[in-house]
This record gives sequence, structure tokens and C-alpha cells, in this order.
Amino acid sequence: MKDRIGIVYSPGYGAGWSTWGRPEMALDQTLANMLEDGKPYSEIEAYCKVAWPDAYLGGLEDCVVMWVEKGTQFIIKEYDGSESVVFNHDNYWMTAE
Repeated sequence: MKDRIGIVYSPGYGAGWSTWGRPEMALDQTLANMLEDGKPYSEIEAYCKVAWPDAYLGGLEDCVVMWVEKGTQFIIKEYDGSESVVFNHDNYWMTAE
């Protein structure tokens, strides 16, 4: 997966992961690999507490990984804690002309 980047997001309702925490949390490749490898939640939580000691970690239990090609443009949208990944090619961006 060296040509891919893992986007970590929380699709469950309740608390957003990077939208309620910090944006860079969505691109943490150590976390993406831990989730992909099925590491125990306690190990994942311990890592996150060290990586972001002052960040809100709500939504962590619901996090999943979406693997995309490097250079893919995206945003993470959130509604009521449920996050979704939207890509630039999904025509979400509008241009005022």
C-alpha cells in the first residue's frame, strides 16, 4: 500500500473523529495501519493518547480506514458526529462565476 494513504474517519453517529478532534488525525498512517491490522482497541487508544494528549478522542471506537491514492483531494464532512469522505471529483466543490 505504499502508493496509498489511509484516511481515518468515524462514520458512526455520536462524535466525529477528526472533525471534533484535529484534522491531521485523519491522516495518521500509524493509526490507519493499526486499525487495518485489527489491533486491540486498548492499544489503539493508548497510541492516540500519546500522539494527541490534548485532543478530543471521541469517535475513536467507530473509526474505519479508507485507502486512497496519494494526491487524492478530499474533505471530511460531519453531521451529528457521523463523518463521511467527499472527493473533489464528486463535484461537491462549486465555483462562483
